[in-house]
Amino acid sequence: MRESAFKAFFIAVCFATGAAHGWWDHPCITRAAWDALPRELTAQYTDFERDELCFHTMMSDYPRMKTAGDFGYFQLWDAFMWRQRRAIVGYENGGGKDIDFARLMQSARTETALNTFLTAGCMLHGIEDQMSISHTVLPGPYQGEWHAPCETFACWRKYNLHGYVPRLLAEGYDPKTLQKACDARIKAVNARAGEFWAKIKPIIDENGIKHKPEVKLRTNERIDTFVQEFARGAGELVADVLYTLLSARRDFAANTGAALEGFVSPPDDPVNADRSAKVYLRNADGSPTDYETMAFEGRFVFRNLPSGKYRLVATRLGAELAESDVFELAAGRTTRVNIALKASDPVGNQVWNPTGTWDLYGAGSPDRWRIKPLFNWGPLQQEYWRTSFMHLEPGWTYRFGAKLKKTGTEVRLRAAKGFGGHGPATVLKFNDGVLEAEQAWTNSKNFLKAKIEVVTTAALSDVIEKVWLVPVPPKGWKPGTPRADYVPLDDVFRTALSSEPPQPEFWNLRGEAGFSISDGGRTISHILADLDSGRATPQSIPCGVNLPRWHERMRGKQHDIAASGGMFDLVFIGDSITHFWETNNILKTNGQLQLDELRKSYSVLNLGYSGDVAQNLLWRVNHGEMDGYKAKVVMLMIGVNDVIRGRSAEETARTVKDILSAIRLKQPGARVALMAVLPHGRHPDPKGKWAAVSGIIKGFADGKDVVWFDIGPKFIDSEGNIPSELMSDYLHPTAAGYAIWRAALEPFFRSVCGK
Repeated sequence: MRESAFKAFFIAVCFATGAAHGWWDHPCITRAAWDALPRELTAQYTDFERDELCFHTMMSDYPRMKTAGDFGYFQLWDAFMWRQRRAIVGYENGGGKDIDFARLMQSARTETALNTFLTAGCMLHGIEDQMSISHTVLPGPYQGEWHAPCETFACWRKYNLHGYVPRLLAEGYDPKTLQKACDARIKAVNARAGEFWAKIKPIIDENGIKHKPEVKLRTNERIDTFVQEFARGAGELVADVLYTLLSARRDFAANTGAALEGFVSPPDDPVNADRSAKVYLRNADGSPTDYETMAFEGRFVFRNLPSGKYRLVATRLGAELAESDVFELAAGRTTRVNIALKASDPVGNQVWNPTGTWDLYGAGSPDRWRIKPLFNWGPLQQEYWRTSFMHLEPGWTYRFGAKLKKTGTEVRLRAAKGFGGHGPATVLKFNDGVLEAEQAWTNSKNFLKAKIEVVTTAALSDVIEKVWLVPVPPKGWKPGTPRADYVPLDDVFRTALSSEPPQPEFWNLRGEAGFSISDGGRTISHILADLDSGRATPQSIPCGVNLPRWHERMRGKQHDIAASGGMFDLVFIGDSITHFWETNNILKTNGQLQLDELRKSYSVLNLGYSGDVAQNLLWRVNHGEMDGYKAKVVMLMIGVNDVIRGRSAEETARTVKDILSAIRLKQPGARVALMAVLPHGRHPDPKGKWAAVSGIIKGFADGKDVVWFDIGPKFIDSEGNIPSELMSDYLHPTAAGYAIWRAALEPFFRSVCGK
């Protein structure tokens, strides 16, 4: 299978399971926190190191990354990142330690930047989770449907920490002091969780807990403002953690202890040829120390280690444990130790610790095996031994087998299509009295992962000799060919997170900078072509233009522009209120009759899009919808959705100002009819936010290039109410409402267009 096919498969799986959606907030929060750091702290680090930090907040090895992904196989099980999860379910992972500030500061002092950032990414996931609506106040009945939407971002490109100045968590780098400060900050943020849930719950409850997909999508977008606003507290804390971490690396830069470096030679194993090894520093007597690191591309480096006598242990997927001779470390000296790995038997085994005898942390339990279930899920909650998850290749066949020390123990392979999920089990069949068995299993249903289960609570090393799951690569596969677990969402995230940051003028709105991120000049036409060809998915397109209904409308408008002959008298641009000048499938009442009357005298292009906020509209203006023609009049009405979604009047107005600047750049010869935000609600508050937006943007009109129009009073009766005859839903004009609008604007149209 080609690399592109791998990508398409894995992306489809992630979005089908919701896994990627559920964790997208983590790299976004972390990248925003990084961008808030002072340049003098971040300048020494590469974009790759920064991006890997962001990626590894997504549960480390899910999705996997091409270069540093093996870190996840180790850390996800050796030092389980969800610290609060262990406390809740009594999680047992067979050794290892939680990633905490002691581990983070140790990594900053002794490991490379990349290793430190991967450790930090795992830890930050846990910190960020502790400050999400889903992990704090979301009630049980809502968890299944609304856990991901109340944690992640519907419009993830919009999140940033504009204006925040990071600082040290505490004076010095004492782990206990740092943890205490972090816990206090988490508590302070979560004190407001109930306040935000009180705003989110009524929006969800409008359609019950379980929504139809298209309704849920709209609900996600409506609650996103509150989800992101609450997540700002998490982002600010993460920024401070990163500020502290990078300050520690700067202050620990001098090697005042012993240095150790070397190379881990890979085994002869073509299937696992691209995997990375992990190195553990052990005392001379074989007892564990706290020092460990990944050996990417075979090379490992330690610094600031204590003097003494030690030995190294190295391991890698598909390899047996390898141990060095005893050596001595001394302060001010660099010691070099190389170590060679031997392939496991059978070659290509995907099981970590296949014999159940490795106990590198001295925990009295086998590494990467666990006996307690991670989640309390029905019949799978029984206690028995389970391996860590192994990633599967779509369509590949595997040799599944085991060699037991005594008969009567059931061994099975369980596959699943998503993280945390559980699929069917295949029981290994042993002949009577025979201790070894193997059978072929084909991943015909494109499962994502698997684990081997040994159904016993007896000591594992007393029951099994070894277990294995060995892939049989398809014909034509060559070592080094990308595997499915290496190319899932990498392109999407690396493109999004390493994009050029917005120019300073676009950082003027907290949480609203995302639509101005440079994308190499790609226009709407390019995006539609990418979607049609399969080079892009809807999820790779900025929020607000990433839904099929937007794509279809974009296609129609691009066709109208191409057929226009390069000229329009009138261009309407806005949200659903502008959209509904045309017949639509969303609301029965519309202004089509009034638009038809206008078209008897004028050529009209309607660029209203239902659901748009000001930033959506700004993105469209900047990405091609005002290119390829000349307009005489541009009528702009935008802002009501911003108001409804809780955005401040000042922020909304500043984006309107950006839109006016973009229109002037794209259509320098056009005059702009700037419309006030229409009142909404049966009893509109004359001092409401909609009025505040109008009060600010009125000042952007100069009476020449930009002319102000406020038709809102025409929709309010003498008692201050909006008659249903003019707005049936108290938001969108009826046919009679659009007649009022046309009558108010047509004199201006005539004066400019001469018709």
